[in-house]
Amino acid sequence: MKVDTKNYGKSREKLTLDDLDGGDTIVLTCASVEEVTFDDNGKERKSLVMTFEESGEKSYWPNKTSTGYLVEAISAESDEWIGQRIPLEAVHGDYQGKPYDSLWVAAPERWASILKATKPVKRGKSAR
Repeated sequence: MKVDTKNYGKSREKLTLDDLDGGDTIVLTCASVEEVTFDDNGKERKSLVMTFEESGEKSYWPNKTSTGYLVEAISAESDEWIGQRIPLEAVHGDYQGKPYDSLWVAAPERWASILKATKPVKRGKSAR
């Protein structure tokens, strides 16, 4: 079956910048990590999909940079991410000449200050 991340997101609503409730960062507790494989224009690609205790049914698809930050900050073993508080932040950038807004895992050197400054989100608060 051909799976496209945009189509997959329809059955699994994604976390978005709207879930930051107007802020720049949010800290969520990892509930699960799943690896999925999909066809990306004829090339098989793997991706991770994360869920969080506070986000209800919404999922997060970390990009390569965010995945690297998780490995650096926690472990290369994704099972060890479960139960960890993960800081996500708004990123505004440009890719191939097109502007984008996205959620990324914060850089590991910023985790301590973000975790200290951010109160835990109550279940369901971040998921609208």
